[in-house]
Amino acid sequence: MSVHSVPLVVVQSFSFGRRVPTIQGSVLLLDLRCQLLLRHRGFEGMTGYDEDLVREMLAVPGVFTAVERTVEAALALADLNTGRDFPTRVLVGCRSGRRRSVVLAEVIAASIVGRGRDAVVEHHHLNVTVTDGY
Repeated sequence: MSVHSVPLVVVQSFSFGRRVPTIQGSVLLLDLRCQLLLRHRGFEGMTGYDEDLVREMLAVPGVFTAVERTVEAALALADLNTGRDFPTRVLVGCRSGRRRSVVLAEVIAASIVGRGRDAVVEHHHLNVTVTDGY
């Protein structure tokens, strides 16, 4: 068993319409299906890496409060996991797994890294073809 002096946080974006990532260890779930909705339409062909969508997402009221609270909870869980052989996972899901969840996952991970902690991001459905409304 490896021992991490600073536990690793894995932030994962995904689509609730496809599947929730495998859950093991300590997990936080941020469900964006009905939260932090974009005010404008026209983002359907974009992903969470498109600048216009990122700018719009970061302007949604409450987004930074959600990020801050999620980061605080993730780091508290990571501290509890010190010395264990599993990371703390933050699952960020939205309907498609390609837009809002991607933006929030990136911002959460950047905030964790900005606090001097290790974090990686995994996007489960970013490059999945949009079909059946997802």
